Amino acid sequence: MQPSMTIESTQPPDSAELIQHLRQKRIHLWLRIAACVVPVALLLAHFGQGADTFPIAVPFVLLFCGLFVAVILIDEMRAVSLAMSAIGGVFLFWLWIGGFGNWHQAQYEVQTLVGGGALLGTGFVIGSRNGTLKVAWSALIWSLALFAVVSGFDYLTQTDDVGDYGRRLSAGFGSANSAATLFAMGLLLASAKLLVRFQDMRYNKRQRGERVAYLAQYEFPSLILMTFAAACLIMTMSRAGILMGVLSFIGLAGFELVRMTRRGQLRFLRRRRVFLLLGAGAVLVVLLAVSGEINPQHAEELLHNVEGRTRTFAIYWDLWLQKPWFGYGLGSFNSVIDDAATLQTADSLTQMGAAHNVVLQWLLQQGILGLAAMVLVLTIVFAPIVRALLSKSSKPRHFLRLTIALTFLVFGHGMVDYALEIPSIMWTYAFILGLAAGYSLQTRQRRSVPADRPFRDRAGYVK
Repeated sequence: MQPSMTIESTQPPDSAELIQHLRQKRIHLWLRIAACVVPVALLLAHFGQGADTFPIAVPFVLLFCGLFVAVILIDEMRAVSLAMSAIGGVFLFWLWIGGFGNWHQAQYEVQTLVGGGALLGTGFVIGSRNGTLKVAWSALIWSLALFAVVSGFDYLTQTDDVGDYGRRLSAGFGSANSAATLFAMGLLLASAKLLVRFQDMRYNKRQRGERVAYLAQYEFPSLILMTFAAACLIMTMSRAGILMGVLSFIGLAGFELVRMTRRGQLRFLRRRRVFLLLGAGAVLVVLLAVSGEINPQHAEELLHNVEGRTRTFAIYWDLWLQKPWFGYGLGSFNSVIDDAATLQTADSLTQMGAAHNVVLQWLLQQGILGLAAMVLVLTIVFAPIVRALLSKSSKPRHFLRLTIALTFLVFGHGMVDYALEIPSIMWTYAFILGLAAGYSLQTRQRRSVPADRPFRDRAGYVK
C-alpha cells in the first residue's frame, strides 16, 4: 500500500488582520516622522537663542501643540490614560495658579510651559510604541551633535565676547551656565548610547581591532556628540555645570559598567587595582570641577559668589513669605525684584534675571500650591519609570536610567542656575521625560525574564 499523499495548502491571510497590520505600520511610520520632527524643531530653537523671546517662542509652541494633537489622533487615542489625564489636569491647575499675577507678564511663561506640556505628551505617545524610542534617541543625538559642533567652531573662531573670567562659551543662550546644562545633557545622551552599544553581542564578538571601526560605523553621531559636548562643556567654564555633568556621567557610566562586569564583560574591571584606579580618577575629576582648576580665573571668585548667592536667596525667601500660598504669578520675578531692590542690593538683584534656584523660582511665582502641583506632576510621570526600573522585564532599561541621570543633572544644576527657564532646554528635557514615561509602559507588555539577559540587535531592543 502506498503512503497517502497529503497536499499542504497555504491559507490566505485574513483580510481584517492584514488591514490591521497595515494600519499599525502606518501609525509607526507617522510616529517615527514625529520623533524626527521634534529634535529638528528643538535644534532650531537652540539656535534661536533658546527661544527665549516671545516672538521666537510662539511658532514653536504652536508647532508642538499641533504635533501633540496629531500624534494623539495618529495613535488612535491609545496612549490617553488616567495618568496622562491626571498630568494634564494638574498641569492646567498649575498654569492657572501662575496666572494670578499680571497676565501681560505671565503670558510668555504660560505659552512656553504649554509647549513643554505638549512635548511631554508627544514624547509619551512616541515612547509608548515599540521601536520609535530608538528613532527619537538617535534624532536627538544628531541634532545636539550638530549644535555642539557649530557652537564649538563658532566659539573658537571668535575673538570678542571677553568677560570677567575670560571668554566663555554661551552658544547664543546669553548665559554660559545655561549652555553648560544642554551640553551636559548631550554628553549623557551620547555616552548612554555608546554604553548600550558596548553591550551589543555583535560588538563583543568582534576582535578588539575591529571594534573601533564598528563603533565609527554605527555610533558615529554619538562619538561626535560625546567629544564636542565634553569640549563645549569645559569651554563654558561653568563650575556647577561641569560638576553636575561629571557627577551624572560618572553615576550613569559606573552603574552600566558594573552591570556589564556582572554579566561577564569587562572582566579586567574586577581587579581591585583597576577599580581603585578608576575610582581615584573619578574623584580627581570631581575635585577639579569643584575647585575650578579647569577654569582657574573663575575659581578665584568661588567664595565671593557663594556668599553673594546666600544673601540673594535670603531676600527671595523673605519675599516669598509675604505671599506663601499663590506667589506673585508667572513672569512676575523681575518686577517683584525691581520693587524689592534697595540702593545696597540693586546691582546684584536687578541683573539676575531669574532666581538661580528652581525651587525658589516656583515658590516666588506660584507659592506652595504651585510647587506642590509641579511635584505632583513629576511624581505621576516618574511613577511608571521607577516601577519599570524595579521590574524584571526583558525590555532593556538603559533609556530609563539615562532619564534619571538627566533629571539629577537638570535639577541639580537648577539649584544654582536657571537653565530650566530657557524654553528650548526645558522643552528638550520635557520631551526626553515623556519618552521615558511612555517607554516604561512597554515593560509591562513583555514576559518577565532575568534582567541580565544578553542583548541582541534584531529583537526589538532599544539601542
